[in-house]
Amino acid sequence: MTQAAEWTKTWDYREKNFEREALTINPAKACQPLGSLFVASGFEGTLPYSHGSQGCVAYFRTHLTRNYKEPFQAVSSSMTEDAAVFGGLNNLKQGLQNSYELYKPKMIALCTTCMAEVIGDDIGAYITTTKNEEMIPADLPVPAAHTPSFVG
Repeated sequence: MTQAAEWTKTWDYREKNFEREALTINPAKACQPLGSLFVASGFEGTLPYSHGSQGCVAYFRTHLTRNYKEPFQAVSSSMTEDAAVFGGLNNLKQGLQNSYELYKPKMIALCTTCMAEVIGDDIGAYITTTKNEEMIPADLPVPAAHTPSFVG
């Protein structure tokens, strides 16, 4: 015990434990879905859509509103614990339908968040199902981007 206590006072200990970059964490790190929503906003008549929890899109909207100095329009699937267990199909179908009915966009640009990626939602199949059930028009473009923050 005494030997360990003495070692903590050496330069060797300090170099190994306090000189590391990994101890620095940025809590406001910009993640992939944020970039995806930013890109989607560049297309005229496009509604950026985040398939994930409300907290993610709230952060993105706040960040982009501060950047543009005006409200940033984006919507979310509003996934909760039940979607994390059973999948986000119902949230996505209802969200796409509501988004189309409220905003009438020319295109809905969908991106995923960590939650949707971790549970393995099949976004392409979900979009096809939503169109087949006539919840949104079959000819409405809905490009999807897989954008988990834990990759890349």
